[in-house]
Amino acid sequence: MEQLEKLMEKLNTDTLCSVSIYDKVQGVYVCTNLSHLKIQEDYGCAEDYFESIYSQGHTNLTVQERRKNGNSIKNIGSPFDVTFGNTNNKQDVETKPEKQEKAKKKKDTPLNVNEIIDLKIASIRAVELQKENDELKAKLKKSKKKHKVLEREKLNREFTVQKSDSFNNMLLGAIKQAPTIMAGLGMNVPNATPISGLGAVYDDGDTSDFTDVKIEFLELIKTLEDDTIELLNTIYKKVTINDDDGAFSNELVELLQKYNMIIV
Repeated sequence: MEQLEKLMEKLNTDTLCSVSIYDKVQGVYVCTNLSHLKIQEDYGCAEDYFESIYSQGHTNLTVQERRKNGNSIKNIGSPFDVTFGNTNNKQDVETKPEKQEKAKKKKDTPLNVNEIIDLKIASIRAVELQKENDELKAKLKKSKKKHKVLEREKLNREFTVQKSDSFNNMLLGAIKQAPTIMAGLGMNVPNATPISGLGAVYDDGDTSDFTDVKIEFLELIKTLEDDTIELLNTIYKKVTINDDDGAFSNELVELLQKYNMIIV
């Protein structure tokens, strides 16, 4: 522990200091003669470098301090072992027996390097998980809002279609006898071929089968001008053709409702 901390301090401040690290488990060198300058450029500091190799799975290491001496590089002191990972968050460092005994006597000690690295990794992972959670919440909220809008649009469409169909049926039923009325008034009904609607042929003018409402309307319409009859015919054609997706029918319903002429 003490050796590693001193070495990291040198790697952070001494431009001639370097390090070689060997992974005893994997049997490979993690780095050879990694200099102070290279650590600063690629990792920022020695602590972040050791955190990086730990996150890559290098947990059982032999560390050798080295130093540039002229055109050569020589070892400084003896190599020492460092173990990261599931070892009760403790770092095993080979030190002299008297130093180990001294460390055991200490009751309150600051976090060691391994614990700091574990905490940093846990903190980074916690931030990532929180970010993912926030993104999922935002997507869920957006999906619920979109679903409500689509459901509302669907209900509006269904209501509009039902309303339009109901009004069209009522309106067609109210004016489908217009050809009979026109013939009863002595008007020439065009198109001799029997067809439905206002253009249908009036056969004999017999009103014996008419309801009281129809007869009353027949008497009333005798007082109307031809232009008014033509207007009824135009309305009938507009509702029957329905070339505006029901817009005309809907506007007519609203107008009649406005003046309390119908209740839909």
